[in-house]
Amino acid sequence: MSVIRGVRLNIIDAAVVFFLLWFGSYAYLYAFQIGGPKPLYSYFLLLGTVSAYALYRSAKHRPLIPVADQWMAMLFGWLAVYFVYGSFQFLRSTQDQWALQDFITLGEMVLLTGAFVGLLAEARRVDIASAAFALLAAVGTAVNLWDFFIPTFSKVPGRAAGLYVNPGIAGSFIALAMVAGITQVPHRLRWFYLLLCGTGVVVTFSRESWIIWGLAVLGLAWQGYLNKGRQRWLVLIIGGAVGLGVVVGLFSGFLGDIVADSSLSSYLTPNTKVRLGIGASSLSDDSAQLRENLIYGSLELASRHPWLGYGLGEAVHWDYAVGTHNMYLLFLVQGGVTGLFLYLSLMALLWRASAGVGKLLMLQIAVSSLFSHNHLDQPAIVLIMAFIVAGGAAARAKRTPATAVAHAQAYPSAYS
Repeated sequence: MSVIRGVRLNIIDAAVVFFLLWFGSYAYLYAFQIGGPKPLYSYFLLLGTVSAYALYRSAKHRPLIPVADQWMAMLFGWLAVYFVYGSFQFLRSTQDQWALQDFITLGEMVLLTGAFVGLLAEARRVDIASAAFALLAAVGTAVNLWDFFIPTFSKVPGRAAGLYVNPGIAGSFIALAMVAGITQVPHRLRWFYLLLCGTGVVVTFSRESWIIWGLAVLGLAWQGYLNKGRQRWLVLIIGGAVGLGVVVGLFSGFLGDIVADSSLSSYLTPNTKVRLGIGASSLSDDSAQLRENLIYGSLELASRHPWLGYGLGEAVHWDYAVGTHNMYLLFLVQGGVTGLFLYLSLMALLWRASAGVGKLLMLQIAVSSLFSHNHLDQPAIVLIMAFIVAGGAAARAKRTPATAVAHAQAYPSAYS
């Protein structure tokens, strides 16, 4: 990756790469599943590293956050409000083991998000993190393809998941990491990179992941990351056609018909065949029907306590055997209109704080929030959020006359 050439990594730079790969690949969780250390120990290691770094910078009379940025400060403010909100909602809950676990997880993610921002809040580390994300997307794709053809990790037959175990998480994170890493991929390889990552997303058979991968291709074409010259509109049309074409082909069953007549059909299960539209509509499976029921059930439940909701853990106690599968509905059910406003304020903050690919990453998170209720309890996703805010702060610092020239000389790859 271009950012690594000629750049000497110090201990904290190396820590950024390690933690990003450790959490972003879900290796920390897979290691625990095969008898390794508990995830909590990985959290302690991260928090201990950031604390030691803060003490070192304090001894040198330097701030932990070298870039004074109002949106970064507002993220820390949001995290504080989120913790207060979680404490209040825990007190209003049943306070059983499920509510307690929700509250503990909330506290962990508040601390981890702050720690990730502290590590990334420097322009060179944003670039280094981008290169690590590109590597994560490529390796995640390779592991997913292995998992599809030689089932090894996934808990869902016929659907690849790699170390992420859950196919939806696997496909979504590859699509997110692909965008976060695009600036460190040479221009001549970017189309190949997108299509390669696309194969890793397709074999998860996660419709959420298909959508945000298609959104990524369209967004990158629109932002000009797929063309080097003046043919932006041509590239936009091609990128839009590729992204939308693949997604429409998957949902319409067109690509399913092609796969059904190929040697790949032997790797498909009844569930994955339906998701490809083979023999039935792509949205006719039990999962699609369940999600529709969850929407109506969540809205009906929320209407009984519209302002403050039911408190933490409610999405475990209700009549369904699964969660809401939707971040907006999760906050609405557990926190009412107040909780929904809090989550929407996070989306708005990320949008205002972002720049460049960060805008697209925020849109991907906002769209995938319609299909997942796990965004704020996954270190990999809050790591992406920290990257969005840190990247935006670095971009704004570059535009400051006093720092722009020095930054351009130190990190020319950031301007490629």
